[in-house]
Amino acid sequence: AIDEIHQLDEGDLGRGSVLSASVGSTKLEFTVSYWEPVKGFTVIYTNDRYILETAIRLLPDSLGTDVNITQRLQGRGLWRFLSPALLYLRSRSVNRWLAAARADLENSRSATVDMAQANQDN
Repeated sequence: AIDEIHQLDEGDLGRGSVLSASVGSTKLEFTVSYWEPVKGFTVIYTNDRYILETAIRLLPDSLGTDVNITQRLQGRGLWRFLSPALLYLRSRSVNRWLAAARADLENSRSATVDMAQANQDN
């Protein structure tokens, strides 16, 4: 799970911005390649083994908002042959993160409903 994200460059967050993410003791740098506030963004992570592109789109409808996450992984050199396995492992990691985020949202929604009910009772 990502512990912290912050912007490394100056100016407004947008296309071309460089972000640093802390995952435990590991620091990763991402470049924003697409940015549309409220609708979504795409970040690219590059190292000597692969390029990982992650796109997140928010799709509101009458029932709420769907979150669409797409990842593309391009292996470099011999890592090209391991790309399917690496992408599978990444997708499992994203699924765990989404499950945790969903639980957090459900807990905060439940707390909000409880607070609203308490306010009505008073």
